[in-house]
Amino acid sequence: QNANIMSKKEQQTFILELKILSKILRSSWTMDRSTLALLGERHLMLEKTIIPLIPDSTFITPEVAQKLKQAESTRNDFIIDVQEAFLTNNTKFVDYLKSFGLTRSELNYCCLLTLGLRGNEIGIITNNRNHYNHSSMIRQKLRLAPNDTNLGNYLRYQYETIQSETTESVAPK
Repeated sequence: QNANIMSKKEQQTFILELKILSKILRSSWTMDRSTLALLGERHLMLEKTIIPLIPDSTFITPEVAQKLKQAESTRNDFIIDVQEAFLTNNTKFVDYLKSFGLTRSELNYCCLLTLGLRGNEIGIITNNRNHYNHSSMIRQKLRLAPNDTNLGNYLRYQYETIQSETTESVAPK
């Protein structure tokens, strides 16, 4: 592929990533500060620097192509950083998930679902289309029937329940 041509799929992936981050940042549920900061930084970078570079046509200058390629290459590092921050700062929730025998990869996937991403969105931004298999394995380990509930909703409910229990246990009596 020529360095000065950007496919519609590549353009759509950046735009979708921005929409996903916007959705998460607008959500009303509480998350730890470091995860929130990472999400906010990436959102701002995409909104102010990357999205304006996406042209109406598929032809772009070599300089713009370089910036877009760099943003694309940092996406994986960003996802890893978000997962690490979330897993580090939400140990009770992570311990709850670990009690079901989830692997590190499954914990990472649960982190992104808990943050509000849907399976297909995770597949797009991580460039891994195994979201159905991940969800299925996690459902089995959590002892959820295939049609019980939306996995992301279930994880967010468990997260919020654990957060409220933690808040209650440290509140002054």
